[in-house]
Amino acid sequence: MFTYDYKNDLSLLAEAFKQSESTIKLWQKSKPKQAFMLDNAFNYCNDYDELKLFVNRLVELETIKEVNAELGLPSAPDRLVDEGFSKSAYWKWFKENRHLYVAMVMGYSEFKVQNLVTNTNQDLIAKILTNLSKKELVSLYTSDPDSLIKLINTLK
Repeated sequence: MFTYDYKNDLSLLAEAFKQSESTIKLWQKSKPKQAFMLDNAFNYCNDYDELKLFVNRLVELETIKEVNAELGLPSAPDRLVDEGFSKSAYWKWFKENRHLYVAMVMGYSEFKVQNLVTNTNQDLIAKILTNLSKKELVSLYTSDPDSLIKLINTLK
């Protein structure tokens, strides 16, 4: 279903993709557009222009807008290019952070609780933890304090 060739994130992505298959089945009737996008997420992003089309469609989802805002990112790659990022710089950024987009489509907070706790890539864990808002951290602590403590302990 997905193609991904970045070794650092393989354990995290393997679990995300496994979960996404069941998410797609659940969404096919209630959220057909999201299910379609998740199913086709990265198979066709071979260059910047294809990526731009995909991201522009993805941006229509409220979850993407919200998380982009939290990460301090513009809502579409054209704005990044307008603000001084080259196409290659955006493509590089997206490839390095594509797990966030998979997570966003699946359900951002759920993904973090269920998958990060089993991941051993400290840089990746630190990167995602630093992108959590205070509200998300409180929510994560309230709903699953053990997982949050395990995550923090992996960074010591």
